[in-house]
Amino acid sequence: MIEYAVKDSSSIADIRHLWEELNEHHISKGSFADVYREKKFEKRRDELIRKCGESMKIFTANEDSIPVAYCIASPGEIESLCVSKKYRGNGIGKKLMEFALEWMEGLGTKNIVVEVYGGNEGAIDFYSGFGFSTREIIMERRV
Repeated sequence: MIEYAVKDSSSIADIRHLWEELNEHHISKGSFADVYREKKFEKRRDELIRKCGESMKIFTANEDSIPVAYCIASPGEIESLCVSKKYRGNGIGKKLMEFALEWMEGLGTKNIVVEVYGGNEGAIDFYSGFGFSTREIIMERRV
């Protein structure tokens, strides 16, 4: 049975295995695989803590007390979301997004953004279902 929890930045290490799964997913997408191969959990963790500090919330879906999905949010931004491949298609990501959006709206947040990398059309479709729309597209040429 899936149980949901809300944690703070001190629990970020609990989702390391999911972050690494997400990073592998990005590597498999192609165009920017070399960028993702260089990304390490410790660096991303430190970036998030520096950026969000105490305002970070980690919404998790857990099975037998082990996170199988997470959504990291800060006021005004969905920082990261991952549902382990085995658990996709069961509404877990939707539930985590609902928790995060409800939390932000409760803070009085007026604008919420999420960054999606090119080639991740599934994520674009997912976020569009929550009312997100494309504001800008940044293209990059690798040399």
